[in-house]
Order: sequence, then C-alpha cells, then structure tokens
Amino acid sequence: MASVMNWKPSFGLIALWAITLPLQAQTPVRLEGSISATTEAYTASGQAPTQAYRPDWTARLIVRPTLHLGPWLSLPFEFYLSNQGQRFQGPSPIGLQSFNQFGVSPRIGDWLQLHLGSFSQPLSALSLGSLRIRGVGAVATPGALRLALLYGQSQLAQEADLERGFAGAYARRLWAAQLGFQTRGGELLFTLTHQKDDTTRGQRLSYNTYTLPAYENTVASLSWGLSVSRYVRLQSEVALSAFTSDLRSETLDLNLPAWLFTPRYSSNLDGAARASLLVSPSQDFSLQLEGRWIGPGFVTLGQPYLQNDVFELSASPSFRLFARRLSVRLRGGLRQNNLRNTRLATSKRTIGAIDLSWQPVQRFGLDASYSNYGLTLEPQADTLRLRNIAQQFSLTPRLLYSRGAHMHTISIGYTLQDSQDRTFFQTQTQRNQTHTFLLLHTYQAPSRLSLSSSLSYTHTQTAAWRTRFLTLAESVRYPLRSNLNGQASLSLSRIRDVASRTQMGIRWGLTYQLPTPYGGTIGLNHQLRKLWRSGAGFTESLVMLHYSRSW
Repeated sequence: MASVMNWKPSFGLIALWAITLPLQAQTPVRLEGSISATTEAYTASGQAPTQAYRPDWTARLIVRPTLHLGPWLSLPFEFYLSNQGQRFQGPSPIGLQSFNQFGVSPRIGDWLQLHLGSFSQPLSALSLGSLRIRGVGAVATPGALRLALLYGQSQLAQEADLERGFAGAYARRLWAAQLGFQTRGGELLFTLTHQKDDTTRGQRLSYNTYTLPAYENTVASLSWGLSVSRYVRLQSEVALSAFTSDLRSETLDLNLPAWLFTPRYSSNLDGAARASLLVSPSQDFSLQLEGRWIGPGFVTLGQPYLQNDVFELSASPSFRLFARRLSVRLRGGLRQNNLRNTRLATSKRTIGAIDLSWQPVQRFGLDASYSNYGLTLEPQADTLRLRNIAQQFSLTPRLLYSRGAHMHTISIGYTLQDSQDRTFFQTQTQRNQTHTFLLLHTYQAPSRLSLSSSLSYTHTQTAAWRTRFLTLAESVRYPLRSNLNGQASLSLSRIRDVASRTQMGIRWGLTYQLPTPYGGTIGLNHQLRKLWRSGAGFTESLVMLHYSRSW
C-alpha cells in the first residue's frame, strides 16, 4: 500500500515535468527594456531674469521594462518619476497630469491588451487622440473584430496658482468605447467618448473673484478606411459633439441618460468631418488629397488643441525625376472660417509650397523651398479689412569633398522670410523681413576627430525696429579612448537692436560606455552662458548627468 501511495505523486511529478518541459522550451522568460536617469543643477548670477521655469535642481527617472512570458504573455511597464512636483512645469489647464506616473499594459496572445495605471490609447482623430489617461482599459482584436473600453481620469485636480496666473483645474473623468472591424483591406469603427469635470470633491477652484467653469463633453464618431487597390487608400471620419461650457447652468429635460450627456442651457451640438485620399501608383509618384470641415461649435476634450470653425482643402503631390536625382514635393490648399456667419469677418487663407532636392552627383547637392501663405480678412466694415502675405524662400547648396580618409562637407544656406500687412486705412504696406545667412563646414578625420565650424548672420527689419544677430561657433568631438568620447563647443554672438549686447556660450561633455556586464552609457554635460549688456549682464550654468541603458 505504501508503494502505491508513493507511486502516485511520483507519477504526477513526472507528468507535470513532461508538460512543462516543452512549454519552457517554447515559452522562455525574457526581460527587455530601457532605463534613463537624468539629474540637472542650475545656477544663475548677476542680473539674471527670474527663472521660474528652471528650478535649481531636478531629477528624472524613466524606466520601461517589458517582461515576456513566452509568446502568449508580455508585461510592458512604464515608470515616470521626478522631483518636479505634482504637475508638469508651466501648468496648463488642458491635459493637466502628474509627472510621476506608473502604468502596465499586458499583452495576452495576439488579440488582447489590457491597461492599468497611466497609459495612452488613441482611438480616432476627432474623438480621442493621444491623451494621457490614468485608469484602466482593454483592447480586444479577435480576428477582424475590434473592441476597446477605457475608463479613468484625463485630468487631475489642481488648486489655483496666483503667482503663475493659473486658474486651477478640476479632476476630469473619462470613459470611452470603440466597436468595429479592421482588416488589411479596410476598417469601420464607431467610437463614443465622454468626459466630465468632477466638482463634488472639495470646494470650487477660483482665480480672484472668477469661478472656474466645469465642462462636460460627449463625442460620437464613425470612421472608415478602404484600400481600393494596392495604390489607392481612402480614409474618412464624421463626428458629432455635445459640449457644455458650464455645469452651473440649468438642465434641459430631453430624456437623455445622465451617463451619456446632460443637456443644459450652456450646451452646444455640432459636427465635424475629415477625409483623405492617397494615390501612390509607384515609388516615384504619390498624390494626397485632404479635406476637413470642423463646425464652429464642435469641441472634443480628447483633442484639446483641435481648431474649430475651419473648412480646409489641400493637395500634396510628390514625385522623383531624372533617375531619382530630383525630388519634388508640392502642397496647395485653401482654408476659411466663419462657416455660419457667426463672426464679424471671414478670414480666407491660401497655402502654396514647393520643396526641391537635387543630387546630380554624389559630391554636390542642392535643396530649395518656397512657401506662400496669404490671409484675407473681409469684415463688413471696410476700415477693418486686412490682407497679409507671408512668404519664405530658402536655398542651400552643399558640397562633399574627400581626400583619402579625410572628408569635408561645406554648405551655404540663405533664408528669406517676408510678411506684408495691408489695411484699408494705411496708404503704405507694413512689411517685415528677415534675412538669414549660414556658412557651415564639417570635417571628419581618419582618427574619428570631428570638427564643425559655422558662421550665421540674421537681419530683421520691421517698421519699428531693426535687429542684427551675428554668431560664430566651433565644436569638436573626439574619442579619448575606445569607450570614452569627449565633445566641446564655443559660440560667440553679437546682438544689435535698441542696444548692443554680446553673448558667449561654452559647452563641454563626456560620454562613457560602460563595459559588460554592466552596460549602459553615462554622460556628463556642462553648459555655460554669459551675456554682457551696457556694462552689466548675467551668467547661467547648467550641469547635467545622464545615464541610459537598453537591454
């Protein structure tokens, strides 16, 4: 009996070993990722301006490890740590998030991805872009089916900062869902997003006597794409947005579920659409046509910088000629606003641009570009009529010369920026011009010594003042040892406008490649800037220590 009792667990261990052995051979545990650590020390002396944007000492740590448990499971982690406080430097009421973040996005098999913590999951261009979210999410793509569910915070609550002129921000809740189909030949996706400011926790934020309004936004989007052939691709999207600009306003009884949207007297409903057509019959020719219409009341908090009240059409052909020695890229378009005559004036803008790159031989090349942006403002009152033409032209010939293992590169660049403002009540055109000249020479020696010399001159002429900027710079890079590189640069600038001032910049650094098994790169950099102005000036110093490694 005892022999039978001892035989069963032995058989179980053998069976378990027999099962796990091929799994271990096929599903090894593997760890890869990257780490980046940076610390900076900043000092200023003399009559330096207030540097509220540059703290005396900062430290940042970014770790992105990924743990692979065979071909069926991977765990990508993200760590962002810093001593810069609870928000990014230079707070903005749009997309406010904490700098210190942690997130993990497990991938299970070929069709399921989960999110936990801080992550970014773009859905569509008119609904939810690359907005950073703190919460949970799941994206499932079994076969052609696509399903995405997201929930969390898209903005953290912050008290008002009177010294920085920051009015504060509410915590903003977000949920989003996407359902559709995706194949190689096309896609059809329906997206629904909802964001609402949370005013239940704590008191209302205020800036002086102004109470910060709270928002609510729901966006429904339908996007599709179709590959007509190997050479033609069509993409389009239409969206409808419901936006409330102040949650303090009274509600309207429209029998909508509260989880979807609560209509109020401050609510607005508007739409948007975009479309693009890409035709690429060969590697030497392509044509892209784009158009978009954004209603004046269309607002999506998932794309906070999306400009509304816009109608735009553009065409961008590109081709290569003469055995691909000449590359040409063109762009032309029209844009206007005041789509529903809600403004006092309608602005119309024309866009035209051309980029050329010519490489007739290996030693010589030429780059040229020209762009023209015309803006016309036509209000009902002629005295407010405005016409603005902004042009830019650049020409850069380059020459490559080599003798043995010594290589020289010389380039000469010229850029002209010209802007003309014409109004009804001014007899003369207001004109602003900027001329920029750049002479650049680089030298690469057989010993891996690299030198770079540059001379630049900028002249800006406006109706009110004139500014001239002359800069001479020299930089050197040299491998001190097989795993130790050094670099240094010196620049001297002379600036003349109302007064004259001189600026000098010195920068040096060392980069050391750690040997195995440690690995990684350590870099030490020091930047020094000194400015003289009317017998006075100031000095700024920045020391940075950086470590990075990928495995």
